[in-house]
This record gives sequence, structure tokens and C-alpha cells, in this order.
Amino acid sequence: MGVRRTRGVAALAVAVLAAVTLAGCQLAPAGEPEPGASTQQPQSQENNVSLTIEAAKAESVRIQNELIALIPDADRASEQLPAPGSIARTPMSCDAEGQYRYPGGAAVRLASESTDAEGIAETLRQHLRQQGWSGQDMPTASQPNRVMFTNAEGYEAIIATINRGDDLPTVMIDVWSPCASIPADANPYSFKI
Repeated sequence: MGVRRTRGVAALAVAVLAAVTLAGCQLAPAGEPEPGASTQQPQSQENNVSLTIEAAKAESVRIQNELIALIPDADRASEQLPAPGSIARTPMSCDAEGQYRYPGGAAVRLASESTDAEGIAETLRQHLRQQGWSGQDMPTASQPNRVMFTNAEGYEAIIATINRGDDLPTVMIDVWSPCASIPADANPYSFKI
């Protein structure tokens, strides 16, 4: 568990951060929208011109923490990955000029190779359904159960799993905000939150 596990943890952390950062850039099957590229925007997102990026981040982080709290402590690895909102991220531009989305993401390493990562992910998906989120199947070759959820406020969530043979399974939780405004004096190319 010494050096090899430590390198595995570091490699997974880098992979998770890259996956979270690029979550909106993943290729979807032909004819299916990417996260943030829904063909229909919720009514509240269109009229949400007063939402600030700070409030958008706070709600994204709250949702991520709510979902993480549903994973039993006994199923979580002792070595934790970065907490939701702890890494500054560059907001992603929206179709609306001057509007940006907070691309929130977190991951939870599970306690052992035998922990049912997909079962845990499905529990989190079911929680979103019970909260009134609507889901759209967005399967990929490596994630056949991938679903993008949207709530009435325009937040989007994707819960997926990573199962690698050289490390512990991981549950990924991405929660993107609806369009929001960044501070008027912020440079959109370098602004991070």
C-alpha cells in the first residue's frame, strides 16, 4: 500500500480533475446533446439573468455534497479526493452573451474493489429522480448507464463510475449550473471561481 498506492491515488486525482474539467467536452453518441448543450433550456434558466456565478457555484456545491452524503462512510476510501468547490474552476460560456456556467464536479473513491460502484451511483440517480430531476439517457461505451439529469432551476447532473483495474472504483458527480453572470470587471478568459 506504500509507494504504489500513493502513486495510484495521485494518478487518480489527476485523472478525476481532468475528467471533471473536461466533462462538458465528452463526446456523446450521435444525435445526443453534450452536458450544457441541451436542445431545450428550462424556462427558469432563460429568465435567470440575476443569478451570479457565486450563487451558481454555491448551489452546485450544495447539490454535490448532498449526493456525497448519501454514500455510506463504510463504502468510502480513507484517502479522500478534493472536496466539492475546493478547486477553482473556469466558468464555461453559455449561448447567452456574457453568461457562464459553473462546471462543478467531485469524486468519491470507494473502500474496496468489491464495493458496488454502479449500485451506489444508481442510488444517487434515484435520489435525483425523487427530488423531481428529469433524466435523459446518455450512454457511452465505458458508461452504459450514464444519465444526464436536469432540475427545474436548470442545474444539470451526471453521475458516473470509474472502475480501473489498478485502483479503487470511483463515483463521479458532475453538477453544472444554469447560465449566470460573472463580476462585471472579471476577465472571462482568466476568471476562476
